[in-house]
Amino acid sequence: MLTTGTSLLGKRSAQIKEGLLCKRGQRQCSKCLLECKLLRRYCCYCLPCQPQVQTLCSASPSMKSPLGSAKACLGEMSAWKTAVSMLPMPSRSMVVVPVRHAEIGGWSEWGPWGPCSVTCSKGTRTRQRLCDNPAPKCGGHCPEEAQQSQACDTQKVCPTHGAWAAWGPWSSCSGSCLGGTEQPKETRSRSCSAPAPSHQPPGKPCLGSAYEHRGCSGLPPCPVPGGWGPWSPVSPCSVTCGLGQTLERRTCDHPVPRHGGLFCAGDATRTHICNTATPCPVNGEWEEWGKWSHCSRVNMKSISCEEIPGQQSRTRSCGGRKFNGQRCSGNYQHIRHCYDIHNCFLKGTWSQWSSWGLCTPPCGPNPTRVRQRLCTPLLPKFSPTVSMVEGQGEKNVTFWGTPRPQCEALQGQKLMVEEKRPCLHVPVCKDPEEEKP
Repeated sequence: MLTTGTSLLGKRSAQIKEGLLCKRGQRQCSKCLLECKLLRRYCCYCLPCQPQVQTLCSASPSMKSPLGSAKACLGEMSAWKTAVSMLPMPSRSMVVVPVRHAEIGGWSEWGPWGPCSVTCSKGTRTRQRLCDNPAPKCGGHCPEEAQQSQACDTQKVCPTHGAWAAWGPWSSCSGSCLGGTEQPKETRSRSCSAPAPSHQPPGKPCLGSAYEHRGCSGLPPCPVPGGWGPWSPVSPCSVTCGLGQTLERRTCDHPVPRHGGLFCAGDATRTHICNTATPCPVNGEWEEWGKWSHCSRVNMKSISCEEIPGQQSRTRSCGGRKFNGQRCSGNYQHIRHCYDIHNCFLKGTWSQWSSWGLCTPPCGPNPTRVRQRLCTPLLPKFSPTVSMVEGQGEKNVTFWGTPRPQCEALQGQKLMVEEKRPCLHVPVCKDPEEEKP
């Protein structure tokens, strides 16, 4: 805004409501709307100057003023500003130079992200914002970009659509010679495997036929089927002990098939059972493991109910070995580390109800079925591993024995609670004698 009036006349500076005053003696205004090259008592009105874009401003042609050579900056954002210079003329006139200054606009908030550019695998998505907060003026614009992009992942696997592989070679003719009831053909095939369509997500199958047929050309003469020759002598028994087989062979050479004739029908060999009368060796096989021995520790009378690891073992037998057969491979003894909790009093917890049992008796009047809850022990929190021998590392330790769980009384019981329920629709018992034929 410019303040005008007779009080301004005769003064060496102009009163401007906004901005700065260039005082007498200044040679150049820094970063201002008008870069004033002042002489004597001329001054200019200073404003922030936008770089790179400049234009010339001049005073009225009738006025003799250095403003004729002054430079004005026209930036990318601002409104109209007013520059004033008081001239030392007899009339005390005031020159006003209008300069249009572009104003930069402001961006709105970013809009929501758009959908991914693809429906499967990975793509991109974009969002936009508007240059209206505020809108630019006088040819200005908003800095930076109006659109952003980022990668997006649909988390979906793209289906693979099927494509045909190359055709395979042509097959042999369906007929052996011309003159038959059907025209002989040859066939070739291709597979939907380049690539095969995916199952999940489902891909599209290949279009078209997997087979192609064409008529045969250059067929040979009609075929001569083959015939079997005599059986060969019986071979020796295939084994030296127990039961084996003997073998007889024959060849398809009476006659040999010619000109694409069919090969002889049937088997080219036949076998017979033979007995050497010598028993074969029978290798031994491991039987089931025996029970674990009591958990104990050498030189200690008892380790029961204590966090003291001991050892126990079980054995197995190699049975069934006959006629100098091979012995069983592996160890006959299994040793493990253990904690002895046999007959130890442990804190217990009640199990969930078991499934209902079968009706007892299975027929007749008043049968019932039962389900149970048992007091199960809570095993102590002993170390699960132990190092018994230096250099052999940590070994797993197993709880051994049947402890005595102690639970809070439930329905007056401390070890087991039973619930009985009558069975419905039970059949009548039949006399076995009546069922005999």
